[in-house]
Amino acid sequence: MGAAVLAAGTVAFLLRDRLISRSPTPTAPVADAARSTSLFILPFRNASGDEQLNWLGPNVANMLRTEVGQSASLRTVSGDRVTQILTDMRIAADASLDPGTMTRAARFGSADTVLWGQYVKFGNEIRIDATLQDLTTERTVPLKEQAASVNDIPAAIQRLATSVRENLSLPSNVVKELAASAFKPSSSSVHALRYYTEGLELSRRGTHLDAVKKFQAAVDEDAQFALAYSKLAESYAALGHINEAETYSGKAVGLSDGLPEQEKYQILANRSRIQHDDAKAIGYYETLNKMMPGSDEVLFALASLYEDTGAYEKARAGFAQLLARDPKYIDALLGAAQVEIDNGKPEDALDYLGRAQTLAVQRGNEEARATILRELGSNYRALNKSTEALRYYQQSLEIERKLGRTLGIADSVQMIAQLQDESGESEAALKNYREALELRRPLGDKQGIGNVLNDLGTYYASRGRYNDALTQFKEALQVQREVRNQAAEARALNNIGIMYISLGAYDDAKTYLQQAATVMERIDVPSERADMLHNLAEVSVKTGEYETALEQYLKALEMRRKIGDRRGAAIESYNLGTLFEYQGRYGAAVQSKADALKTFRELDDRGEWLPRLLASYGSALAQAGQFAQAQKMLTEALPIARAMKNEGLIARIATTQGDVLYYKGDFAGARKEYQDALAATVRAKLQQEESTTRLNLAKVAMRDGRSAPSPATLIQMSSDLERRGLKFESVEYSLLAGEAEFRAKRYEPARTLLESAASRADQLGAHALLAQAHHLLELICVATNQPAEARRHAATARQALDAIRKDTRDDQVLQRSDLKPILQDIPR
Repeated sequence: MGAAVLAAGTVAFLLRDRLISRSPTPTAPVADAARSTSLFILPFRNASGDEQLNWLGPNVANMLRTEVGQSASLRTVSGDRVTQILTDMRIAADASLDPGTMTRAARFGSADTVLWGQYVKFGNEIRIDATLQDLTTERTVPLKEQAASVNDIPAAIQRLATSVRENLSLPSNVVKELAASAFKPSSSSVHALRYYTEGLELSRRGTHLDAVKKFQAAVDEDAQFALAYSKLAESYAALGHINEAETYSGKAVGLSDGLPEQEKYQILANRSRIQHDDAKAIGYYETLNKMMPGSDEVLFALASLYEDTGAYEKARAGFAQLLARDPKYIDALLGAAQVEIDNGKPEDALDYLGRAQTLAVQRGNEEARATILRELGSNYRALNKSTEALRYYQQSLEIERKLGRTLGIADSVQMIAQLQDESGESEAALKNYREALELRRPLGDKQGIGNVLNDLGTYYASRGRYNDALTQFKEALQVQREVRNQAAEARALNNIGIMYISLGAYDDAKTYLQQAATVMERIDVPSERADMLHNLAEVSVKTGEYETALEQYLKALEMRRKIGDRRGAAIESYNLGTLFEYQGRYGAAVQSKADALKTFRELDDRGEWLPRLLASYGSALAQAGQFAQAQKMLTEALPIARAMKNEGLIARIATTQGDVLYYKGDFAGARKEYQDALAATVRAKLQQEESTTRLNLAKVAMRDGRSAPSPATLIQMSSDLERRGLKFESVEYSLLAGEAEFRAKRYEPARTLLESAASRADQLGAHALLAQAHHLLELICVATNQPAEARRHAATARQALDAIRKDTRDDQVLQRSDLKPILQDIPR
């Protein structure tokens, strides 16, 4: 994937060219299993005010998923997929969602029908209110059920499931088929069912220790609950506790007599898997697949068993069928990839290269061994094992130098340079890149020259030298067009687009990125398609198209997960956090960036990204009002950035340190940090960061009254940024201009500026800017004796503040120096 560019808190993906091409993986045949309807069931919201009933919300949804039933004509999106989508969108399970958000969530789950609702308590009675909406026809059906008490919940859900089936846009014979396949675990204890469904969610996420506790609680509530014993055994087996797994699966079988066939076969199949009797397990799951043709869980288990037993064609067809139902089913994607690995496809590079290396040693073929060692290095590098990767690269280089193979030496040196570049070893990386280029030029190796030029562009870009990088990328583009390498051409176009993002030329950026996407579409490399989708999202963020950017980021995130790219997924989460900051969703921003940082720490990635993420996480914490924690992150990041001599990153850290002081009300301290940041951006010639820093200095000047820019200057800056596509920053300058006019008691010009700023902030969905604009309009109305208008603006400002507080779930954010005065003035 290569290095990345820091630009006003967000990042675009630069792409490296491959030195050794690989054959594309054949696409698995798509089974004829597409269904006409897919149902997305959201967690139900607790509207009762009784926190002791919070557990009921997700359980209502989980129970409905099985009790509605499934068939070849209906698929219900799995609970773990729903949870993942809500987590990616930073939406709490108990949140009250607007129609647009619900629609987007369902679309991300490849669903065309959505079910949501809430429940309230009256005495002992519990009323469940649900809404079923067909997103295709926009038909909405309200549904309602009453439970006499908590213990009557299962019966009420069963009745609600019947209503859902009858109101789906499906033929009557399909509705009957659904009713026949409807499944409810056999237990009369509502609390046992509660613990059982919670255990299922945990086991789907791989949290088996916690799942064991839930399943144990379920059987403690109902000692005859056979399926809970079976799932308890399954979780113990996943933990490697075979004795406990044998014991509990045996107990489940002993209790299964007299149970419905669906439940009994699940228990028997699970027992067979624990006993490693795959043939029996396959027979049970094949029977279940006929009884429950729409069950993703049954088909997944069956496809996995086919894979385990070497029935690769059947496994491939099973996983393809799952992906036809839900293209975003991550476990099925991973299963399909594993089939190809087990079947000897190129993805299993380590296995291929391990055997090839043995053969090369046996035959004394040093040329082949040098090539294999390079590829082993690349595979370990992809696995984030840089120490092993460097060892293999160096072994390859040693053999190539002995053999005197110039191209082989260039390849090995260039790969070492890439690894050093990613690890922050700047001087060593640049030296090796130059050596690789010098080795290739006399040979007329145009493809190799283009590759090195692209790598050099990446090197300069990651260090904030955007114009130098642009020169290298454009030269690389010309070379790749000469050799007609479409994949490399797409990467060069992509990288040029990113440089234009970094330089603030967004029209040019979009032009090049769209050209890159068009070329890459023909080649269809999933990881790079995700990169290019991400980069288009970067342009959408800069130009204030936040909803478009959100959709693009989430799609890119899903692509990363499909190919098991944890590092790339973490970067998507980081950028989502920055998008949330623009919207004033500071709580969501903190969560997203914390997730990204956590992944990089788990991967032990100590390259340039670590200080970048530390600084960005610190920025999110500062905006959320968590100043001490923000400073802790910045204190960790700064020495690393200085050691890397990355002026852009040093400037970003100084800016965030200034933000911490600004939000705390220490304007003198903030001024010093912003001035340091400005000096760094000027040295590094970072135009966009320089604009942001000058904006920060203008805000400080407005607060402490020292040499604040004139309204005319601020208006001009706002217009300049608007033309460059920097919508958010343009609104900030308009706010400052309006405030300057207000302070000078020029109320009408101030009102005009602030009304325009408020309108644009509202279009962006930027809550903080909206609150500030309406607060200043309120003050103008007070000064001009317009009490009714003042109250209207105050109410709008309060709504914006409430949205910020609700997302952050902490009043501390409202102690920020730019938000606190709004709250203080509103009561007046």
